Amino acid sequence: MGYTGSPNLLVRYIDQSRVEAAHASLSTCKAARLLLTDPAHLCKDQHVLRDQLA
Repeated sequence: MGYTGSPNLLVRYIDQSRVEAAHASLSTCKAARLLLTDPAHLCKDQHVLRDQLA
C-alpha cells in the first residue's frame, strides 16, 4: 500500500515543510540584519530569503 493521494498535494506538503524548516532556523537578529542591510551587499541566497521575509 502506497500513498494514494494526489502527487501535487504531496509536493505542496513537502515544499511547505522546507519553507517552515528554513524559517525556523532564522533568528530574529539574522532576520533584522537581512532586512536592514543594503541589498547591494547581499548574496543571491540572502536576497531570496530577504524577499521571503518582506
